[in-house]
Amino acid sequence: MPEDTPHTDNATDNGLRNKRRRYTSVLAVVLFAVLAVYLVFVAWPQTELHEAYLPQLRTMAAKGSAEANVAFGARLLDAHAYAEAADVFKTAIAKGQSSPEIYQALAASDGANGREDLCSADLNEGLSHFPGNTDLLKSLTAITNIAPQTQLKDVVSVILPISTEDLFLQNAPGSILNGYASWIGRRHPKTIGSETAGAWYASEPNNPDASEAWITAL
Repeated sequence: MPEDTPHTDNATDNGLRNKRRRYTSVLAVVLFAVLAVYLVFVAWPQTELHEAYLPQLRTMAAKGSAEANVAFGARLLDAHAYAEAADVFKTAIAKGQSSPEIYQALAASDGANGREDLCSADLNEGLSHFPGNTDLLKSLTAITNIAPQTQLKDVVSVILPISTEDLFLQNAPGSILNGYASWIGRRHPKTIGSETAGAWYASEPNNPDASEAWITAL
């Protein structure tokens, strides 16, 4: 049998290298497309929710997930809009967002709205889904010991063991693009998001730009 010539070997090697290059190029294009889709349709909406102001949250909650409703409800508690917060938490539960904290937040909203009857019912409903949950039981005990002179706004902290900020961040943590949004917001304050404005002011309270951004966020 005739032996392969060096020319044939080189042609074969070149063909294999060209195939590898094509495969590598196609793989790179596919990976880039997947990354672009993730950043645009997954990561950025998560960061938008993380940075949203109250009016934006209202729109996102109406159109979006249960997490968006809980995040919106947390901000409503901050704004002392207790009746609306209760409605929003009920919507989140109806959409399938169920955790002891959600029922505590709902109870806190009703309690701060002066509806102690609903407050107890909310916690008992939570216990029906999470039997024996110690946090729910503690909240149920706490409302029976609330002093008559307790301000309604203080009822939230009595019933809800985590801060409203923590409740917000649990449901709107953002994404890998948080840093980018923060970087852009600090350089263009007119586009700054709520979380970035708060963090910027907390780290640089004497910075007039940070102060202005935070006042706008409020």
